Parts: sequence; C-alpha cells; structure tokens
Amino acid sequence: MQWHHIVGQFSSNVERFGPGAIHDMENMVAVPKDLHFQINGHYSSKLPGLGGQTVREWLAPQSFQAQRDYGLQVLRNYGIIP
Repeated sequence: MQWHHIVGQFSSNVERFGPGAIHDMENMVAVPKDLHFQINGHYSSKLPGLGGQTVREWLAPQSFQAQRDYGLQVLRNYGIIP
C-alpha cells in the first residue's frame, strides 16, 4: 500500500492551501501500489478537452474543493472507495 493525496501534494497546492490541508489524513488514502501507479498515470495523461494540458496541469488552478471532488471521483473509478 502507498499513500495517495486526494488533492495533490505538488508545491503550488502546498503554497495555496497550506501543508496542513494537503497532508491532513482527510486528504490521504492508502491504495495498492499497482493502482497508485495507474492513478498517477491518469493525472499525467493528456485527455481530450484539456487544451493539451495534463490532468494535473488542468486541475492546478482549480479550488481545493474542485480538486478534491475530482480526486474522489478518480478513486471511485479505480474502485478504491465506493
């Protein structure tokens, strides 16, 4: 198992939302290593409709709640949470 941050722990999020919000246990979930690799791959992918940006780049300017909502949906899509 590995820890996954629902709202990403990249530097711009830590600066905007604070380390307490990013590293809070409400923002972290344990996921199997193989699924964590796949989830990270999703965030690095360039999906249609994102203007050539990766998912991570597209999410970066969005609010904490918008990033959290998206992250929870990704976890549902991978069967991590119901």
